[in-house]
Amino acid sequence: MTDIEYGDLVRIKKDGIEYCGIVMPSTTDDTTVLKLDNGYNIGVNIDEKTYVDRIKSKKNIGVSISNNKNQNHIVGLNEYYDNDLTGEKTTKRKDLPNVSVIFTGGTIASRIDYNTGAVTSQVKADELIR
Repeated sequence: MTDIEYGDLVRIKKDGIEYCGIVMPSTTDDTTVLKLDNGYNIGVNIDEKTYVDRIKSKKNIGVSISNNKNQNHIVGLNEYYDNDLTGEKTTKRKDLPNVSVIFTGGTIASRIDYNTGAVTSQVKADELIR
């Protein structure tokens, strides 16, 4: 099997069916998750009978991997959402009251990478108010 990485464009042949898509993060070692052209994600159980071919590496299709301590996710090359990378700072205004945010996930607390279709969780307060 080809050593594939998150963000690689791959072709997988299993049980007479061919799948083509971008490799997404998976929670198990024996399953490869693909983002298909139609936007759906599928999981393919990889075994010794499975054919895997890398069509393009992530370096050639415009995505990069963010290895955050809390999560691994795919982001577009120019779409960094970390204050350290963008230089953007959020300042506290003393003339306004404090606000508490209870994070429960969902659409409001997510960002989409239009290159891959991946959705990443945004758990920092700076991200939610930006």
